[in-house]
Amino acid sequence: MTGQSSSQAATPIQWWKPALFFLVVIAGLWYVKWQPYYGKAFTAAETHSIGKSILAQADANPWQAALDYAMIYFLAVWKAAVLGVILGSLIQVLIPRDWLLRTLGQSRFRGTLLGTLFSLPGMMCTCCAAPVAAGMRRQQVSMGGALAFWMGNPVLNPATLVFMGFVLGWGFAAIRLVAGLVMVLLIATLVQKWVRETPQTQAPVEIDIPEAQGGFF
Repeated sequence: MTGQSSSQAATPIQWWKPALFFLVVIAGLWYVKWQPYYGKAFTAAETHSIGKSILAQADANPWQAALDYAMIYFLAVWKAAVLGVILGSLIQVLIPRDWLLRTLGQSRFRGTLLGTLFSLPGMMCTCCAAPVAAGMRRQQVSMGGALAFWMGNPVLNPATLVFMGFVLGWGFAAIRLVAGLVMVLLIATLVQKWVRETPQTQAPVEIDIPEAQGGFF
C-alpha cells in the first residue's frame, strides 16, 4: 500500500515543466529564427532579392571563398545549433513522455502528420533539428513522427517559401510547398512501415522497504 501511494504521488504532472519548455522554445526561436527572418522578408519583398551570392568571386581565389563561406555559415547557424541541442535535451526532462506518446508516439499516419505540423514553427536546418529529433526518439516517439519533424524543418520552412515567393514567384513557391509536403509525408510514412520499432523498456527501480518489526524481542 505504501509503494502504491508513493507511485501515485509521483504521477501528477508538474505544470511548470512544459511551461518552461515552451517558453524556451518561443524565446529561442524568436531570437535565432523568427526575428531575423522577419526583417529579411521585408528586404526580399522590396528588392526581390536576398542578397548577392557569397561565392560570387570564387574563381579568383576558391580556397579563400570556401573559407569565407564556412565562416559566414558558421556565424549564421551556430546559435540555432546550440538551441537545437538545448531543446533536444529539455524535451526529455520537461515534457511528459505520455504526452509525446499520445501525439507523436503512434505508428499510424496521425503521428507523421503531427510531426510535420510541429516542424513548421522551427524553421531549422537539418543539423539544428537533428538533436531535437534524437531527443524525441529517446522519448519513444515513432519513427515516422520524428523523421517528419526532422525533414519538415528545412523542407517546409515557411520563411524559405516566403523568400521564394518574393524572389522567384509565388508559383514556384507553391510547387515547392506541394512537393515538400508529398516528400516529407511519403518518406516518413514509408520509413515508418519499413522500420520495425524496438520497444524500449526502462530498468526497474529498486526501492528498499524496511522489514516489519515483529515485536519487542
